[in-house]
Amino acid sequence: MQAGSADRARANESEVQGKPYASLTVLGSAGITAYQAIFEELKVVPEDVVVISGASGAVGSMAVQYAKKVVGAARVVGIAAAKKADWVKSIGADATADYHSTSFAKDLAAAIGPQGASKFLDLTGGPALDETLKLMSVNGHVAVAGNMPSMSGTPQTITAPLVIVQKGLTIRGKHTAGICA
Repeated sequence: MQAGSADRARANESEVQGKPYASLTVLGSAGITAYQAIFEELKVVPEDVVVISGASGAVGSMAVQYAKKVVGAARVVGIAAAKKADWVKSIGADATADYHSTSFAKDLAAAIGPQGASKFLDLTGGPALDETLKLMSVNGHVAVAGNMPSMSGTPQTITAPLVIVQKGLTIRGKHTAGICA
């Protein structure tokens, strides 16, 4: 293996065959992580209501665009700070909910709607994960790829764990490095 810089790179077809995200490397690890989460892990389809926490971050903002502008999901809800809500909507989210708000749970429920969320990409953990689990539709899918409170030593709290069983949720966790592999 050699180190250095290059203007171009060449790969044999056998090295990228079956890996459509190989061409996305120009978008960096955030683009690849978002791609794999939306298309391979959650398998978002046009009928889905998708919630993305950390929607204003690198991975989250790419995921919002993939879900809405590429797949054409029925509804995309971004969880982000109020000061970034307009920007998250401008890149494709139909609605946003501010995780700092005292009315976050109520606002998130209103943004998702009565049908519930069918897919949830959780990039932050904390209240976003806890509240969104309660608002998932039956047989919903959750991909957990981050947990900010746990990174700072605060344990994740799920206040209604039985909802996972009652709604038949599929929850899969991966470290973002694992999604990119």
